[in-house]
Amino acid sequence: MRVFLIVILLTWCTSANAQQPFVRDLWYNDASLPVKTNAILQDNNGYIWLGTDDGLYRFNGRSFALIKDDVHRPVTALTLSGNRVYAGYKNGSIGTIEGDQVRPMKVMGVVPATAVTDMAATSDNLLWVATEGQGFIMILNNVGVSCNKQKGLSDDYVYNLFIFPNKRIVATTDQGVNEVYFNNRDLTITALNTENGLPDNIVRVIKPMPDNTACWLGTEDGGLAFYCRKARKVWAPYIQGGWRWGPVNDIVTMPGGKAWVATEDGYLLKVTTDDEDTLHIKEYAFPGKKLNKLALGRSGVIWCATSQGISMVSDEYMQYIPLEPPYSLSDVRAMSIDKQNNLWYSLDDKFYCLSLCQPSDQKLVYRAQANITSLFTDQENRLWIGTFGQGLFYIDAIKKKVIKVTGIAELEKESVLDVSGTKKDLWVSGLNGVQQLSYPTGDDSHLSLIKLHNKHTGVGSDYVYQVYPDKKGRIWMATDGGGISMYQDGKYTNWNPSKTTNGKVIYSITEDAIGKIWVATLNSGLYYYNNKEWQQISIPQGLQDANVYTVAANATGQVVAVHNKGFDVWYPKSRQFRSYTNHQSFDIDSTSTILKLSANDAGGNVYIPFRKGFLIIKNVHRGYDIKPNVILQSIKVFFEQVKPGTTRFGYNENQLSFKYEGINFANPDKLHYRYKLIGYSNDWTETGDELVTFPQLPPGKYTFQVQASLNNSFNYASDASYSFTIASPFWRRGWFFALVIGTIFAIVYLYVYFRERNLKKLAALQSERMLFEYEHLKSQVNPHFLFNSLNTLASLIEEDKKLASDYTTHLSDFYRNMLAYRNRDLVALGEEWEILQNYLYIQKSRFGDALILVTDVPEGLMQTKRIVPLSLQLLVENAIKHNIVSKTTPLTISITATDDKITVRNNLNLKMSKEKGSGLGLVNIKKRYNLLTDKNIYIGVSDTEYIVILPLL
Repeated sequence: MRVFLIVILLTWCTSANAQQPFVRDLWYNDASLPVKTNAILQDNNGYIWLGTDDGLYRFNGRSFALIKDDVHRPVTALTLSGNRVYAGYKNGSIGTIEGDQVRPMKVMGVVPATAVTDMAATSDNLLWVATEGQGFIMILNNVGVSCNKQKGLSDDYVYNLFIFPNKRIVATTDQGVNEVYFNNRDLTITALNTENGLPDNIVRVIKPMPDNTACWLGTEDGGLAFYCRKARKVWAPYIQGGWRWGPVNDIVTMPGGKAWVATEDGYLLKVTTDDEDTLHIKEYAFPGKKLNKLALGRSGVIWCATSQGISMVSDEYMQYIPLEPPYSLSDVRAMSIDKQNNLWYSLDDKFYCLSLCQPSDQKLVYRAQANITSLFTDQENRLWIGTFGQGLFYIDAIKKKVIKVTGIAELEKESVLDVSGTKKDLWVSGLNGVQQLSYPTGDDSHLSLIKLHNKHTGVGSDYVYQVYPDKKGRIWMATDGGGISMYQDGKYTNWNPSKTTNGKVIYSITEDAIGKIWVATLNSGLYYYNNKEWQQISIPQGLQDANVYTVAANATGQVVAVHNKGFDVWYPKSRQFRSYTNHQSFDIDSTSTILKLSANDAGGNVYIPFRKGFLIIKNVHRGYDIKPNVILQSIKVFFEQVKPGTTRFGYNENQLSFKYEGINFANPDKLHYRYKLIGYSNDWTETGDELVTFPQLPPGKYTFQVQASLNNSFNYASDASYSFTIASPFWRRGWFFALVIGTIFAIVYLYVYFRERNLKKLAALQSERMLFEYEHLKSQVNPHFLFNSLNTLASLIEEDKKLASDYTTHLSDFYRNMLAYRNRDLVALGEEWEILQNYLYIQKSRFGDALILVTDVPEGLMQTKRIVPLSLQLLVENAIKHNIVSKTTPLTISITATDDKITVRNNLNLKMSKEKGSGLGLVNIKKRYNLLTDKNIYIGVSDTEYIVILPLL
């Protein structure tokens, strides 16, 4: 038997550093000038708030925004209450953030006058403030009350506060830990110091464990300690080699006895404990920096506030193992991790081993005469080695030698592409299908072929890149040109997930934590099988490259896809990819193009090679969410800022601008947005801009909605919305329509009403006129009037024929005018005056000088004024009818007129008996005037005079 692998025992060693996280330094300015960061906080929206010597900054993952304030002092403390961020300053000032500025908090009573070292808010109106020289101050409803050395506190320099239920506060000071209990107005203070078990009196930090009653304590010189809030005791745990990392500045606690610790000497410490009596510490050094504060972001980033700025640390989700030459990414061909967590990997024909449990060297163990193409460690911890063109080998751990698998013709010269196995069988894939082999047993080093799986037996293709046994005992085969094949209970099932030619080329297979089968394809991205159908995850879902060489899954469900542009990690909770390239400044600028090149350690963490060594995509046991959040930063109407809470605008306030931004620390450069304005359009608009304006919006109700995503899929994206109303102009509002309709109705009603009233008036007027004409005609044709007129005419004929002729003319004119004007409601004063003159001529002919007429009527009124026809004649007739007319008692009738009235008056010399029908004419005149005008007729009687005043119209 020819041996193609030559054992080389530890002939070449190069240093291998321990596993370490990626660290990225961020700068507040373009010049990368250092700015001391004193405090750090992540709010409910996802923003990172940073208190620095230059003021307060807000960070969204892409840019820093300096928040305006009037204090102009270093920000030394931050805290959060609901959505309200409080900032404490070095001079004792306190402020709350409103929009893009800090609003000073006005405090009465005890006012902080020294540097604020810590703050805690237990409600919107209760704030606890630790200071450098005033103890701590409780600010309730903006009124400060102090707790200091005078009241029993062990020291006035308070570093840190923690507020427990039942009015218990623990304050760390220069003289130990102080338990403060508030009982109404009484204080009970208990001090714990080195006499009670503390390693140092100067206690700088207290942070409670999330899953038990113990609290972490950080001291000045004594390192870490514990405080039990239930037993109220302190103690110092055992640390191998003693504490050597400097004063503790901050602690971030995690479940399971884990904590991150920042120190003054520039160390970030990963600390674990099983019993709070012994600590295990892994250190990461930050040369030249002081680590002031820590925060664990919701995406898993550890944020470190340093003396130079801010650093982000990837340890919670990713680490790497740096390797020196001869390690070279381009030479890595295969890798596997055994049961003892030794990483085995090949560089072309060289075979190396690296311990993952402790810092060690990479060891060149074997060198082959052919390139190593595949490595696999079975449950007996045998390491199987596949070669290109030289078949299969394995290392016998007992005999400590390399054995070539012989006796199987199909494997003698096979170019092995993959080796995998179940409890019972070994599976080897290559260019001629898949060999199902039995494991060697006892002293027998030979294997036997159980079955050859190829295209003739049911596999999609003879060219099989990977063979993968899943947890259900199914065997999955990634083929070149035959899609994905699955072998179960002696039967084959073949799929082409994408139903395209590219989908028939499957490079790699893995199974995630919940049993989904994932496959990597040529130019079609990823597919997963949920035991019913295949679902694609590719470019639209955020995958950087659709040509995926390797797919692997860790124990907590994250799926790793390696491609030419780097690699992506799928987070099932967020349904987003966390992408890794050199753009993140993690210096991950290249990955391998070798297919299925990954390995899982005993815990399930994924290892893949990159330029500087091996990347570790860690199990993520906490619910980190890499999904971006989106915030509506401002809303403007015609470029004027809208006041918070405003949701209603006038009809002419119809141009609205929305400024929004996404907050993300996983892949901040990959943010995608889409928006829509419900009420205007229900269609989404995708954009990369962070500002949108809607001009000339018609009146109505609207809801602006915006979403942010790391990819083009927004199915699970976060969103922000704002509902508002643009009012209609008053002429389009309901009340105005009601008013118009009411007005029209009223107009119509009034028109009909006044028309009916006028018709009634006209009818009444017509009736009165007819009655008047009838009565007047009767009066004029009664026997007395005719007898007197004819008698006067007869006398004149005998005495003076010319006068008789004139008399006849006036009598005929009188009757003619009376008949002509009887159908008219009003006549000109001049026309009425003509009737009166004819009537007076007739009566003067009868009575002579016994009838005296005195007139004063301006000539200009004759054509401009109107009067009820026959009214003057009737008044004169009534005067003659009711009074004695004789030479001894003459009747004087006076008629005078002004612009608006005419007055008829006569002296009183009443007859002894009234004539029949007296008074009807005057009543008729009054009724006719009432129908025509609102002006009243005046009738007056004195002892000597009778007066009637008629309105002139």
